[in-house]
Amino acid sequence: MAYSNSELEGKSFYQSEPLIARLRGIIRDYPEGVGILKELIQNADDAKATRVEITLDWRNHQVEKLPDDRMVLLMGPAMLVYNDSVFADKDFDSIRSLGQSEKAR
Repeated sequence: MAYSNSELEGKSFYQSEPLIARLRGIIRDYPEGVGILKELIQNADDAKATRVEITLDWRNHQVEKLPDDRMVLLMGPAMLVYNDSVFADKDFDSIRSLGQSEKAR
């Protein structure tokens, strides 16, 4: 019996996990202190950014009318980090990879 190419393609077996779980793991694994700031600056440098901004937002925002009660944790002070490089598809794929960085590939 002959099969067409579309019937033989199948599905990818690469391992993945939900993005939120991956980001939670990345943050959890960083030691306390300035390590994560160093990493964010290094990532900006690797991406050829010419500008990095780090802002501490000490405001507390209203918690009424949130779609989910757990979001109250996001309404307090925050650290915002920005760089002027472009976040490409390969960067997103790198985050989704289990414990792999683009540098290790």
